[in-house]
Amino acid sequence: MLKKELDITNIELTEYIANVNIHRHSKLSKKEFLNRLEYVKAIRVRDESIHYDLKTLEDLKILKYLHDLIRNGNFKGYIFEKYIQKYKRQIFIFGIPSNIYWWLRNTEFEIIQKQLYNWQVASFFIDDELKMLVEDEIHPFILKDIIKIKKEYYDKYRIDSIDDYDEFDFKKIYNNISIELTGALPPKFLDYPFLKYGINSKDWRIKIGPTCNFTIEIGYFTEFDWISKFEKNQNKFEKYLGKSFNNIDFEDYLTQLEFDSLERSDSKLEFWEIWKSTFENYDISNSFIYEKLSIDNECGNIYLIKEELNKSIKIGWTKSNVEKRLLALQTGNSQNLIIVGYFRTSSIRTEKALHQKFKNKRISNGSEWFNLNENDINNILDSKWRIENNIF
Repeated sequence: MLKKELDITNIELTEYIANVNIHRHSKLSKKEFLNRLEYVKAIRVRDESIHYDLKTLEDLKILKYLHDLIRNGNFKGYIFEKYIQKYKRQIFIFGIPSNIYWWLRNTEFEIIQKQLYNWQVASFFIDDELKMLVEDEIHPFILKDIIKIKKEYYDKYRIDSIDDYDEFDFKKIYNNISIELTGALPPKFLDYPFLKYGINSKDWRIKIGPTCNFTIEIGYFTEFDWISKFEKNQNKFEKYLGKSFNNIDFEDYLTQLEFDSLERSDSKLEFWEIWKSTFENYDISNSFIYEKLSIDNECGNIYLIKEELNKSIKIGWTKSNVEKRLLALQTGNSQNLIIVGYFRTSSIRTEKALHQKFKNKRISNGSEWFNLNENDINNILDSKWRIENNIF
């Protein structure tokens, strides 16, 4: 039995999206592409900071690109073209924080824009001093929508300063406006930001400000990494390197490059293994999202996750790890969710058996949320009880 409580704010997980069509840029078949990479063990990785305090059209364009990429796996677009044209790099894979991934995957982009504009109003546009600091930096197209939200939703509360309200009252207003504007509460990481700092002094608040970005990790080949593996043209090498080869020296040089593992100070072995695994299995899995493969496709975890305030318990099943499932559920739930416990199972049928066993304690018909007491929870997580009740 595994029983623990885990707060989502302490989870740092990453989802990986692989470029499963990158071989097309080499004009090689998938098999030949992998053959050329036989001795590669690592790939260069670079961190990129993505802003969600939308100030420029580029900020908006990057976020929209990530939103679409997570859903369709198409790397062609703004970031991809920027890396090819400006940096001469080919993107193989990128990693994105799990909470951001599920937010982008599960939310329509129009709603995401409204959530972010609402967050910006609450963060910067209630307080006149903060507003003066940021409004000149925001593109007029974006600023127009932000001001519109402030006028239509916030001005009726006649808030001249954040200090006019205590933290609880202002957060309540912010959440209510989010429901009016988007039909739901904001995601967890878009809580009213200044509450995280507990700051009341205007001057101090201005100096610190809210956290406005997240980091993605990009796995890529430099131009020379790419040439060294996929080009055999001597003229191209000589032009790139700025020196000449005789035929024998060039053949020796190509042999050296063939066995180059690309292990460098800025490379990561695990990123390469993740890309390679996803790329090789794509024809079977049809998924560009990395997932650890299980011997038994039905193997997974039964988990109990509770809502912190009303104590409702979800009995669920997931093939992935439970922490990742928590992040996915948290995206659409305004309450803080906590893992109560979980156990390994060989089949999703275990979940159905538990739902049937506790059907009289369902919150509503067809729901996976239950009103369970401490004894129920202990029984579910007790392997002896499950065996006695034919739940396995």
